[in-house]
Amino acid sequence: MVTAQLRVNGALVGTDTTAPYTLPVRTGSYSGNLTLSWTLTDRWGLSRTLPPRTVIADNTGPSLSITKAPANNAKVKGTVTVYVKASDASGIARVELLVNGKVVARDTASAYALRVNTTEQRKTMKVQVRAYDKLGNVKSSTTRTWYRK
Repeated sequence: MVTAQLRVNGALVGTDTTAPYTLPVRTGSYSGNLTLSWTLTDRWGLSRTLPPRTVIADNTGPSLSITKAPANNAKVKGTVTVYVKASDASGIARVELLVNGKVVARDTASAYALRVNTTEQRKTMKVQVRAYDKLGNVKSSTTRTWYRK
């Protein structure tokens, strides 16, 4: 029987005795470098530690800011454009504009410009912007309230 032990940054994560040897690494909210090291031990007690590998855990959402849009409690009419700046070390997958909890616009190219036709929305609108990085982490802006003229 062979055992495989996985260490992350020197701490034992677990032991697996069934090939192919796999163990989950739970990073929680940690973001940064992780050094992974496997030690294999055969049935005679001989062991070998494989060269360590460094991976990067990214559990941080992207940075997000609205650069130009109607202010909170603004009265709006027609088509409104919301300009957004978003960035992340892993890259941005998409930016979304939500009105009353529903996605009404989506952009995947930098210099994000999201448009909404306010005549198709309720008289009171709860507006929020959301950005996703390429690893699935998400960040949302604070909610603004707009009123249709």
